[in-house]
Amino acid sequence: MTYHRSGVFLIPLVFLMYGCGSQSSVLTLYSDSWEPVEVDLSGNTLVCGTATWCPFCRQFRDFVNDDRIASKLGDLDVILLLEDEWPFVQTQLEDQLSPDDAAAQIAELKSAVGGGPLYDPSFLDSWNGKYYLVKDSSGLSIGSVPSVLNVKNLEFDGHPTQWLAANTNISSSLIESVWEEHSP
Repeated sequence: MTYHRSGVFLIPLVFLMYGCGSQSSVLTLYSDSWEPVEVDLSGNTLVCGTATWCPFCRQFRDFVNDDRIASKLGDLDVILLLEDEWPFVQTQLEDQLSPDDAAAQIAELKSAVGGGPLYDPSFLDSWNGKYYLVKDSSGLSIGSVPSVLNVKNLEFDGHPTQWLAANTNISSSLIESVWEEHSP
């Protein structure tokens, strides 16, 4: 995964409203115990790819939880998607250790947590909304974080604050000022 810190409104993007009309967009995602969950994304939904290690994802979480933004979201359902972060940890360990030592360390760490998904649970301590995990086999690849899932083509394509500016009645100036206040 990579992350970017582009300005809030630097890249002009066209966003599609998710769940238009009666179209049903159901995805199989996963609970934090890796149990499959069928999630209906039709309706007024913003789905964001995040990573618990990413300071800009933490910024987005705090931004959405800020009363000035949360009070204007109305019935918009904001869902966070998290990928299993073992590959990220493995890459970091391989940069610091020999391949054999890195593999041994990963095996030990996975054993210590029962082989389940890896993410920082404190990231979710202050999250008031829904979240799900994404498995590699789901066909979703979050890539750059934080980013918006386009349910029509199942690709992540843009920054959530840009989506909010384009698809809600929240003023761009409020989005920009609250975003900057939560800067890491």
